[in-house]
Amino acid sequence: MTTPSGEVRPAAARVADVALFVADVAKMFAGVLRDERVPGSDKALAAAFLAAGLSPLDAIPVFGEAQLLAMTALATRQIVKAAGEDVLREHWQGSEQGFASLMFVVDTGLRPMRMFRRSFGRAFERARADASVRRG
Repeated sequence: MTTPSGEVRPAAARVADVALFVADVAKMFAGVLRDERVPGSDKALAAAFLAAGLSPLDAIPVFGEAQLLAMTALATRQIVKAAGEDVLREHWQGSEQGFASLMFVVDTGLRPMRMFRRSFGRAFERARADASVRRG
């Protein structure tokens, strides 16, 4: 993977970035658990993320990272609806880019086709056009 400046980042650096992001989300949810502005039912979602999402045992091993992403999106979206994005931002200790990425996941949520189109829309349309030309 290349950075905006064109440099290629090693896989180990990308894995470290993901680990730091997950740690930042966990710290944010831990802060949410102590925040009186967040309703109890939404604190339960944050606690579920902390318990299941960070557990070394996968509840559904087939899904792996997708399960963690879905749980993060679900819990974060619900807390944003109940308490507001500002509450999450107060508890966020990571980078601004990391928080923006989290909000992107919340915005696209559990709608994989929307996320796919936002990320790969142009390439997808070009591939579909090329395929129809080859068939036709």
